[in-house]
Amino acid sequence: LAEIDTQHSLYSRAVQRIFTPAEGDAPKDFHVVATLADVLHVEPRWERAVESVLGQYLQAVIVPTPDDALRAAAWLQATGAGRASFIVAGLHGGAEVDETDDSKFGATFADESDYASGARESTAREADSVAIKVDSDVRVAALLGAPREIGAVLARTLAREMNARVAESLEQAMVLTLQ
Repeated sequence: LAEIDTQHSLYSRAVQRIFTPAEGDAPKDFHVVATLADVLHVEPRWERAVESVLGQYLQAVIVPTPDDALRAAAWLQATGAGRASFIVAGLHGGAEVDETDDSKFGATFADESDYASGARESTAREADSVAIKVDSDVRVAALLGAPREIGAVLARTLAREMNARVAESLEQAMVLTLQ
């Protein structure tokens, strides 16, 4: 994820063009925030698992509004750069947020995620990150370190991927499939 994040080198031509327009391209009349990979903070030991589950979604372009997504798609078509996937995050990721509750700001999706069946987290903090204890019900959503607003959008749009179970080994994965 780090290489993808810093270089955008593995992104499609269309995504690269959105972030670095070619000379002579029409001016962009849309706003972009980042790619999904740009906003995720995954521990190195979980990167392969997250990359495997999210795949091409990692290069989805996050935009503030549906109009930005439509204008960006039209711009890509007009420039002949190809196609891209968009995630509309909106002002608060499309989530209903009580702006008077300061305790919710700064939380990540993993902090608030219920994991559907109640997976357990270790409370040991190292370098301000939560170490996830792998048990029989850790889900991909718990590993992303995504801002809460993005996590809310992902929970609605990529529910299957967010609920994918994580196993530390092939043996554990096989046991999980038999349960």
